[in-house]
Amino acid sequence: MSTNVNHTVKKIEKLFFYLAIVSFFLLLIFQILHIANDRLIPLNDKSLRKDNIYSTKPVFSAAMLTLQIDGDKDNPSLSVFVNGEEYGRFIHNKIDLIVRDGDVISIKAPHISRPLKIQVLNTTKNLITPRINDALMIKKDWNHLWTIRLDTDF
Repeated sequence: MSTNVNHTVKKIEKLFFYLAIVSFFLLLIFQILHIANDRLIPLNDKSLRKDNIYSTKPVFSAAMLTLQIDGDKDNPSLSVFVNGEEYGRFIHNKIDLIVRDGDVISIKAPHISRPLKIQVLNTTKNLITPRINDALMIKKDWNHLWTIRLDTDF
């Protein structure tokens, strides 16, 4: 009986070996056809084609933005929020933010005694709003400053 089992096991091993070889050659053939002729692989979405200009665009675009508190008094109690989550605090009256299209920038100012002016000191070129030198006054606890708009064609 053990010789029957051994014989059956050898047949199954041989079958899997042949299936592996056939699968390897089929994979090789389809890869060569795909490389040689792009028309054999149908793509409904033109943006997926390698020769389309849009296929080189990033999945998401980001920009950098530097905010500054006007005046020389340091105010560490100001917290900057992006989309409702705390991003950071002003250090030496400045903060650098990395933002995406549609992000909402807010500032929480719990202990200010007088209105403060927040100014955009620097941006990357793909940022539409806010622009360099845009400024807003913050007067209360929560302040919605800007909704980010990026140039998606940049």
